[in-house]
Amino acid sequence: MSYESNPFAPAQESACIAKVGASVVRRGGALRLKFNNGASRTYTDSTAAACKKGPYDNCKNYMLYDYFPEHGLFLVNVGYNESQQWLLVSQKDGKQVQVVAQPGYSPGRKWLASVYWTEGPDDGNNGVDIVPANFDLIGSAFHYRPTEYELWEDVGWDGDDRLLLNVTWHPGGDPTGELATWPAEAVRVMGAWRLNRWAPGSLRP
Repeated sequence: MSYESNPFAPAQESACIAKVGASVVRRGGALRLKFNNGASRTYTDSTAAACKKGPYDNCKNYMLYDYFPEHGLFLVNVGYNESQQWLLVSQKDGKQVQVVAQPGYSPGRKWLASVYWTEGPDDGNNGVDIVPANFDLIGSAFHYRPTEYELWEDVGWDGDDRLLLNVTWHPGGDPTGELATWPAEAVRVMGAWRLNRWAPGSLRP
């Protein structure tokens, strides 16, 4: 769904819940998701007292941010003091997977991709996720979290099996060296996703 104002405002969640129907219930600080297999899960916001304690994990707030009706997927945002998480949750059975940002479909709506970077306190979310829209195939998901300084950007899909990217990084591996921004890709080969990037000036294989 689209947002015209603050995407994290309670009114935005209420509008999203209204579109989903009885599968989602908000009661105060509790967000309850009901699944097609009869099970349910409740995400409970931290209390004000817990948030005052200070440690990062003590203060969480859950929000139904979006819903993908075609594949029955809830997108839950988990807000912290200075960061956030994103959870894709299957309406079918409650299976969930964490991604770095709100995802978007591939052209054939087979995959949902999330690409995100930041140099702020939210930098734990840096990386690339490609998740099958059909969660029954979740074993084919791709998750990449850089261990060095890397800033990944989504350029766009080239079909359903190739995601075009840009990456800003230190090509020589020297953290004190110059940064370069260069094209990269996530490409599906023989049933598995592969991340490719090339140093500036090099030829693609």
